[in-house]
Amino acid sequence: MVRVLVTYRQVPSGCASGAVDSQLRCCASGVVDAAGACCPAGAVLDAAGACCASGTLDACGICDGSGKMVDAVGACCETLPDANGVCCQARAGHRAPGHSRMGMGIW
Repeated sequence: MVRVLVTYRQVPSGCASGAVDSQLRCCASGVVDAAGACCPAGAVLDAAGACCASGTLDACGICDGSGKMVDAVGACCETLPDANGVCCQARAGHRAPGHSRMGMGIW
């Protein structure tokens, strides 16, 4: 179960995007990062909720990253997986957001 804490803010009249930053300023891009700051036009949020100015995320949600897929244990793969569904060369220590080895019998 995912729980999301949402703070509702009064959107100033004339704010066409409907998105405001933590200071209640209108964000023209319509995208606000996890810290409450406006992102630039064309940006998207990465897996951590930070602005990705290029608007390009890899399969693991990393801005301008090179991940091709998330493997069976939640590692971000830059290569194809092996027969067990595990990265042949996973980025050391990098886990895809929301994935954990716990409960999979792999440590």
